[in-house]
Amino acid sequence: MSAWGRALGTSARVWVPVAAAVTAGQALLVVGDPVPVASPGFVALALASGAVFAIGLWLVSRALTLAIAGEPVRWRSVLTAHPALVWAIVVVVLLVLLGLLSPYLTVVGLWFGLLVMPAASAGASNPLPAAGHTIRRQPTRAILAAVVVAVVWALGALGMLLLGFFVTGPLSAALTWIALTLLGTVVLAVWTDLYARARVTR
Repeated sequence: MSAWGRALGTSARVWVPVAAAVTAGQALLVVGDPVPVASPGFVALALASGAVFAIGLWLVSRALTLAIAGEPVRWRSVLTAHPALVWAIVVVVLLVLLGLLSPYLTVVGLWFGLLVMPAASAGASNPLPAAGHTIRRQPTRAILAAVVVAVVWALGALGMLLLGFFVTGPLSAALTWIALTLLGTVVLAVWTDLYARARVTR
């Protein structure tokens, strides 16, 4: 089994409940079918949705990093204050801003997040150069992984579009976020392993 596959197994005690909590939280936030208008209520819901996403990204990334490093994956280790939370917020804000410019640009935000989060979760003082190091040390794997992310993003967007025709409301949000969290966790595990490999080849 690959390193990232083993990491998914050993960190399941964290990422499975986190994925379930994120899915439940996002579904609850669309109860009542809120209309996207510039009202305080909708802004509060949008901020809450982003916060849930960022916290989930932080926890899953930390768990995967510990697992890839061969360290015990315990809740108290994952929940300790860590700069990765700040970078998770940066990633979510970037995704929102890019999505407002064009939905197609969100794939760029995903690439950025997948490069930065493993470095931030591993404790890199500046994740940006560390992310660049991953590309320099593992260019072929990084390019292939980026292409896979783009393909998964495109298929996911198509799937959500089709889902929207048949299912709406909280159920639609729940199904969407189940898919996003599961696929996202697998992809993040691959990129975390990629970052670890790049560090070994220094």
